[in-house]
Amino acid sequence: MDIESLGTPKLVAIGIGAVVGLVVVDLVLLPVALLALSMVGAIVEEVVRVVTEPRTARRSR
Repeated sequence: MDIESLGTPKLVAIGIGAVVGLVVVDLVLLPVALLALSMVGAIVEEVVRVVTEPRTARRSR
């Protein structure tokens, strides 16, 4: 199947679908992925802070 056999309307539909797909990725998936990455980074930062901070609580006997 070559591209000429598709016809102009189908090629236009494919192009519109590609543009809509890119817009969805840019406006929806990318911010969600960045938010998830930020949350994971905050969790890792908190774990590292807790593990590396000096112990100030009294030790039990």
